[in-house]
Amino acid sequence: MIHLKLSLVLMVTSLVATQVPAPQASATSPRPSFAGVWAPVEPARADAYFDNGLSMVPGGGRLVIEQRPDRLTVTGEIPDDILDRLLTIQKKHRPTTIYRIVSATGRSGGAGASGVQDNSSWQGDRLVFWETTPTRSYSLAFSLDGDRLKLEMHSVVGPGKESTLALLFSRVK
Repeated sequence: MIHLKLSLVLMVTSLVATQVPAPQASATSPRPSFAGVWAPVEPARADAYFDNGLSMVPGGGRLVIEQRPDRLTVTGEIPDDILDRLLTIQKKHRPTTIYRIVSATGRSGGAGASGVQDNSSWQGDRLVFWETTPTRSYSLAFSLDGDRLKLEMHSVVGPGKESTLALLFSRVK
């Protein structure tokens, strides 16, 4: 019995090991790649958004983005002095958000095993993620504006209570 279990584990391990990892979107890809390290173009505006909980990073921070065909990982790097203040107040900080990207053909079944509905779509060259609850809806769109990353945040919290904010980021070399 132990030999059978070990053989099964080795077979599954070899199958997983031989799969080719998904590549980053390339310049020839039909979809833009947002991967890279990005700094706010307008640090004062980024500071104001960050102070009000509307941005992952303040003006002196960086966004680090990894992109695969099925997900986008966004990590906000915050300067130590600001992070120390956050940790004093909140005792913790979660800098990374991972977004699932639904393929162009979509996935069957709608909700996954967790019961969460897939809420992303490519709208032209914009990658849009959204969340809707009974009291509000929120979307975050990633796009390129020339050589800059553009993040647009749109929220609706009731009739007539709608806002759209945008931040531009330049690539850090």
